[in-house]
Amino acid sequence: MGWRGRSYSLDTWEQFVLREATDKQRKQVHNFSRFVLIGHLLFAAVCLVTGNWFLIVLIALAPFYGARFHAVYCNTYQHAACEANNPDFRLSCGDAILDPLSSFLYWRMEYHIEHHMFASIPCYNLKAFRRFVENQLPPRKPAMTRLGELHRISRKKYGTWGNWEKCFGFYKGV
Repeated sequence: MGWRGRSYSLDTWEQFVLREATDKQRKQVHNFSRFVLIGHLLFAAVCLVTGNWFLIVLIALAPFYGARFHAVYCNTYQHAACEANNPDFRLSCGDAILDPLSSFLYWRMEYHIEHHMFASIPCYNLKAFRRFVENQLPPRKPAMTRLGELHRISRKKYGTWGNWEKCFGFYKGV
């Protein structure tokens, strides 16, 4: 299917950002992409030269095997079926309860509303900040429960997965 399952085409948000960017900003995006590609190639070369080929599989290829379920479990509830472009973060993103290991691996981003409210708060302080503003936030639910609710809301709101994907693209909340 190509890049992000869309035959190498950019989604609506990416097209908007690049269209509104200046030539200098577009050049910065392209240069950063080249830097990341060269960095990955250098990493792979060093791993192969030193005989640590398994690091390529563990680190560089991790998104393409097994970890997909964990990414969906930790990430989907954050923006899926929320109100897009709403400045009230309680409506445009969501929180969930993760198990301690997933929470650690995911940098405490289950406190996603709090992260959007004050992005400068370090991940290890988001839980304390949540307690400070808890009375102003919606209640948190376990991630799997929230995913089930989002599935029902999405079916009502968009009808089918295809309709939602046309509007938002695959990686905008899955």
